[in-house]
Amino acid sequence: MKATLLPLLAVMVSTPEAVAQVPTPREAVTVELSSFDFAPSTLELVRGRAYELVLVNKSGSDHDFTAPEFFSSALIAEANTGSIVRGKVTIVGKDETRIDFVPLRAGIFQFHCSHLLHASLGMRGTIRVS
Repeated sequence: MKATLLPLLAVMVSTPEAVAQVPTPREAVTVELSSFDFAPSTLELVRGRAYELVLVNKSGSDHDFTAPEFFSSALIAEANTGSIVRGKVTIVGKDETRIDFVPLRAGIFQFHCSHLLHASLGMRGTIRVS
């Protein structure tokens, strides 16, 4: 029995984002995306605390929240894993997306919009996990 569980455990540990039930209550963290801006552009989080990231696109154009290092170091709610593709969450114009997660590792992580020139025009920010 132990021999059959070890390969499964190795696969679970090596997946890009840990997946599970994120505990409640969750603290809401809202980030507004607009033309070449994230507000706020700095997020202060605590390792082990449950959060709901609310990404609100105020623009009429699509944007994304790209943070592969951060998402790979967080526990992501199973219901939200389909919203994150290769560390990126796409938010269509005038819409919002919610991601429930728990940061598992302290550190400083960068995020940006991956659309052409958006990061260089100001769509970038920092996530600090203490």
